[in-house]
Amino acid sequence: MTDVFISYKREERPRCVAIYNALVDLKLSVWFDGRIEPGTSFDREIEREVEGAKAILVLWSELARNSDWIRNEARTGKQGERLVAARLDDCLPPLEFRSVQTVDLFDAGNFQSGEGWCQIVSRIGRLAGRPGLGDYVRCEQAAEPGLWHDWLAAHGLDPLAIRARERLAALEEQGAQAGPTPSPAQPAPRADAAAVRPTRQPVKQGLPPDPGNEAANKTISDRLPAMLRSPLGLVAVALSTLALLTWVNLVIDPRTTSSAETKSTDPATTWKPPAEMDAAEKAAAAAAAVDTTGVLPPAAKDTNNAATPANKVAIADVSRLDCNPGPYIVYFNWDQTSLPPEAAGTLNLAASRWERCGGPVQIDGHTDSSGSASYNVGMSERMAASVRQYLAGRGIPDGVMTTQAFGESRLKVATPDGVRESQNRRVEVTFR
Repeated sequence: MTDVFISYKREERPRCVAIYNALVDLKLSVWFDGRIEPGTSFDREIEREVEGAKAILVLWSELARNSDWIRNEARTGKQGERLVAARLDDCLPPLEFRSVQTVDLFDAGNFQSGEGWCQIVSRIGRLAGRPGLGDYVRCEQAAEPGLWHDWLAAHGLDPLAIRARERLAALEEQGAQAGPTPSPAQPAPRADAAAVRPTRQPVKQGLPPDPGNEAANKTISDRLPAMLRSPLGLVAVALSTLALLTWVNLVIDPRTTSSAETKSTDPATTWKPPAEMDAAEKAAAAAAAVDTTGVLPPAAKDTNNAATPANKVAIADVSRLDCNPGPYIVYFNWDQTSLPPEAAGTLNLAASRWERCGGPVQIDGHTDSSGSASYNVGMSERMAASVRQYLAGRGIPDGVMTTQAFGESRLKVATPDGVRESQNRRVEVTFR
């Protein structure tokens, strides 16, 4: 029994094919008249498929609303409560079907990114016995790991569960590469105001003295030593402090130490002005200046010799230490070259990493083996072009990007010819 029968006007065939592919990619069995076998009675096969389908998807348009065939197929779906209706343009459905909810799919190029597509898939999923289909599409649109976790917990036996786990693993890998997202700072719990409020002391100015509390009646000046309560005492303290600082400076400065202290033969502890150094001593001082601990020798601290070799410190180039060259992988829907919604997270991360890495960007397109070899090369080329256009919009210059189309020649998952495999339909971005 077919899951979905598509009723449409033949002039709308390109739109129908895109919708057909999207439904097949959700692992639904779909029928439309493009699958009629040669030599088969046209009306009898259509009648058989309409009667047996679990859901009848009618694509209304200005052309379709005047077709007797489409009206009859829609009537059959309505009578059996299997009708799913969508509009491809701003048409008015026939009178007898205006009470049926109709979803708009006006955007031919990106119809899978809207809520209308989720509603259609949800209705089809319920009729086909797969109630999680609509939420699956919402997970692909949002590309959030939490939604995928919830979907897998509720629909772990759905035919799409394997692909859902792949999507979840890819998103978690991206999150690990980007690092944890800082969470907003949580305010500390408020303590009882009475418990933390400092005790305020009464202002003594203008208050009468307390005969029972002699310490509280003293002013600040009363509590200072007698020496500090006179101007001469303050001057004496200041002079003493200045003399102490002068003595400390003389003791610490290596250039004022005694001759006995400066007779060390260790070049690392013996300081000389550069003018007094011979060639060997200058070479030793220059080598000592590049210190792995980050502490400069005394000669390098002398601001009067800033141009000497001993004061030049080698600093490692750290510009590429936080560079992840990839690959950053984007997976595509079957027979589609437009970017799926979840690709934005991967490509935004790649663009951010390129700002740290710089250099050439290699974009390689790959397909599965479901088409001919020549068709798949063209498909992979268009997929790579979509990624290149997106990265250019994120600030990567077009001149540093190079694309290459491999078609089905480098399968990530080995399959026989003619097999659709989501992990093989991919574009890989690498920084060289």
